[in-house]
Amino acid sequence: RFWGEIGGYSGSFDEADRDSMNLALNVKPILTDGNGECCAPMHGGRSCQRPNQQCNTCGTKLKCSIHGDHSVLECREIFWAKHSKCGTRQRTMADFWKAPVAASSSQEAQDGDIVTLEA
Repeated sequence: RFWGEIGGYSGSFDEADRDSMNLALNVKPILTDGNGECCAPMHGGRSCQRPNQQCNTCGTKLKCSIHGDHSVLECREIFWAKHSKCGTRQRTMADFWKAPVAASSSQEAQDGDIVTLEA
């Protein structure tokens, strides 16, 4: 029955919509402890000392599990802004602002060669 409904061998399997990809890739927040403390103000003038959270799915850095809020819809929106419709990672503005690693290390190597030639 399923095979007949999708058109058999002539069915289009490679054209998936966003909802199908969300189900297939299971795009949902996966939170882990991140760097630093939450530091949200609490009663009595104290600050929260729980660790910050980071979402492994979309890369968002959040406050602790009590003071941070990260919904499934927000996570999916950020995930799809950073990934193609096939689920592969795309370059974002943050990637363009990073210094190229290979160029800086080759520049240091050239500077080292210049120093040895001068000495």
